[in-house]
Amino acid sequence: TNYLPGGFGNYRYKTTEILMRKIPAAGVVWKMGDNSVSATESTEHNVMLTEDYYMGVYQVTQGQYTNMCNKGNPSYWRKSNANLDPAQVSSYWSNLVTTAANPVERVAMEQLRGLTGKYTGANDLWWPRDGHRLVESSAIGQLRTKSGLEGFDLPTIAQWEYACRAGTETLYNNGTSNAAGRNRVAWSYENAGRCYDTVNNKWYHPTHPVGELEPNAWLLYDMHGNVEETCNGRFPVGDEYAATFAPDWQTGGVTVDPDDGLVATQGPTLCPKPGGSTEEEFKWMRSGARGSGGCQYKDKFIGFRLWHPAVFQ
Repeated sequence: TNYLPGGFGNYRYKTTEILMRKIPAAGVVWKMGDNSVSATESTEHNVMLTEDYYMGVYQVTQGQYTNMCNKGNPSYWRKSNANLDPAQVSSYWSNLVTTAANPVERVAMEQLRGLTGKYTGANDLWWPRDGHRLVESSAIGQLRTKSGLEGFDLPTIAQWEYACRAGTETLYNNGTSNAAGRNRVAWSYENAGRCYDTVNNKWYHPTHPVGELEPNAWLLYDMHGNVEETCNGRFPVGDEYAATFAPDWQTGGVTVDPDDGLVATQGPTLCPKPGGSTEEEFKWMRSGARGSGGCQYKDKFIGFRLWHPAVFQ
């Protein structure tokens, strides 16, 4: 971090440039998931990834998104949203000059990676069946063209969780499993403040600029809270999920490079969205939690983080 131009926390890494961290994953056996809520939702099992990779230090922000592609800013939590009553917002939101450093949200998997077949089976562009192939006009496709780096994509759920944990086995990635520890690393409805939407006549809990709370041991910020993060793959559960594990997983066998995409009989519409947000129950903010959503579903509390292989080809 001492060698980064402008310093590690420089605003440009939150708005106009993308800062990534190499994750030391190759050959490490670790426990993925946890059984604290539901074994069918997040079954604990041993996993090993065979390659290192890069992860974005921050959730992709509104400023970064509008710089990386020609799709405009789709976010609900932006300063120009006329629905938010300026007389009934949290003080932090009122004092924000811009939301360029807030995570971008309301982007669906289809916008990020693209689909060619509209759920027609073999024609759908879904990793890992088609590798890291995606539609050139998608948001990440445009980033590949602009940067000249063909490896940009979303992480798998296993890559995301390993990067989130940073060596921890606790509920949260700072070595804690309680509310006090969670609030040091995660914006939630408990500490994010609230804003009133005059159209929906409802209070919501806003996102915050990335990188304001404590990072994990690998200097990744907001892995818990703020917005959920769409990942590559599908979302099998129960026996279907267990079918992706090593055959001897119950006796300690290690699943190598988990592949959630090969057995998903639920169809191509569900993809993982871990991390939790400012609007959800705390159980969804655990390092080992797995949430899901449709590939066309977008919401004010769903964003993403970029991934890149460590081996350039």
